[in-house]
Amino acid sequence: MAELLPDLSSFKHFTRARQTIAEEIRTLADLLGKRLAGGEAEGCRQLMVKLAVDRFALVVVGQFKRGKSSLMNAVIGRDILPTGVLPLTSAITVLRYGPREKLTILKRGTSYPEEVPISRIAEYVTEKGNPGNAGEVTCASLELPVRFLRRGLEFVDTPGIGSAIEANTETTLDFLPRSDAVIFVTSVDTPLTRAETDFLQTIREHVRKIFFVVNKIDLAADGERQEIMEFIAGTLKRLAQAGELRIFPVSSARFFANRQYELSARESARRAHAASLGFCSLHTWQLEATASPQGLSIGFSNLMERLSADLGRLAASEESNPGESVRALVQDPDHCSVCRLVRDVGKRYLDDLAGFVRTEEGRRAYAYSQGVCLRHLGMLIADMPSRETVRFLLDHAALRFAEIAEDMRNYALKRDALRADMQNQDEKDAYLRAVIRTAGAKRVCFPWDMDQGM
Repeated sequence: MAELLPDLSSFKHFTRARQTIAEEIRTLADLLGKRLAGGEAEGCRQLMVKLAVDRFALVVVGQFKRGKSSLMNAVIGRDILPTGVLPLTSAITVLRYGPREKLTILKRGTSYPEEVPISRIAEYVTEKGNPGNAGEVTCASLELPVRFLRRGLEFVDTPGIGSAIEANTETTLDFLPRSDAVIFVTSVDTPLTRAETDFLQTIREHVRKIFFVVNKIDLAADGERQEIMEFIAGTLKRLAQAGELRIFPVSSARFFANRQYELSARESARRAHAASLGFCSLHTWQLEATASPQGLSIGFSNLMERLSADLGRLAASEESNPGESVRALVQDPDHCSVCRLVRDVGKRYLDDLAGFVRTEEGRRAYAYSQGVCLRHLGMLIADMPSRETVRFLLDHAALRFAEIAEDMRNYALKRDALRADMQNQDEKDAYLRAVIRTAGAKRVCFPWDMDQGM
């Protein structure tokens, strides 16, 4: 996923305007001097503080299950915010620029934030890890070296409103006064519900600048998209009493959105899905994360009917091993159509890499990289005709594993000796590199060899 490279010229204008306003306030305060009343003086001071901090809070809000976190992941080019089953986000998460990746957690009643591994973010900001924000997380601050976040932009993820979890709605409402601008996210499956329109009225009490995003646009048929967009635009104009609105149709999960549309719109796709026993467990849940209840209800009905018929026939039969027949009804990665697609794409990338490392320039570039995981290393050298290149790849992998082992031992030693302050970044992330090199990166690792007996 590539990071978006936005036009930052508007932020340059914003910075210059901020500096000009600060000069005007400072001049005014100097001229009035002691004649300012206590409240007016404090107002000037607070305004100067806000200008000095140089932060612009762009807050993403909307009803639960609208794809807010997925949209933010797409904007920054990283699958770093947790996404999945509804409702997910339970605490405010602020993304801001930093020279290295860093996650800090501030809890109610504490003065200083605690730094934790980014891999644990779900423990603090999701309903599963922190239900109803029982952990009293005031803010999860995630620093990333992402260009989009430069110039003081704070990109804020908020809990979805309108779910049965009232604490999530309250958390988002409490944060609204701190917003400089808002991205209001709705989606095409059930656009602009009553909860959303009521929420929009509340937003307008605190924020003047609102951008509207219509997510999951790929779920709508080509002929329906224009009608849906016109309905949303007309409704928003009446609510906002504005003649010109900025409305952006997007899809933050195009592949599975296309699959859901095919399943919900085409009987032939539903029959094929049922005949192939659907997707494997992993890709079924990934589809669920982007789909609507309506889309899944339509798309999966043929599969449910097929399973019912198969199980009924099995119940009426005298088969000696019915358990094995039931297990055969569970789709496995070897036959999952999405898994096959990923394997084919991976094979093409490995073929390109194999050609690259056969060149002198390619080997120099690869030598400075972390290389590939063990499974892909085996695939890479399996058909490599050059023994010299195979030896180079194996020597490189052996060196990287030795470096990881050394970094992990140093990390553990310094922790035991209470010298965590002396750990370098390589030692801190060695455990993660070890997992990636042995099991593969989370985003591209699929259970090809999953035990079929489980």
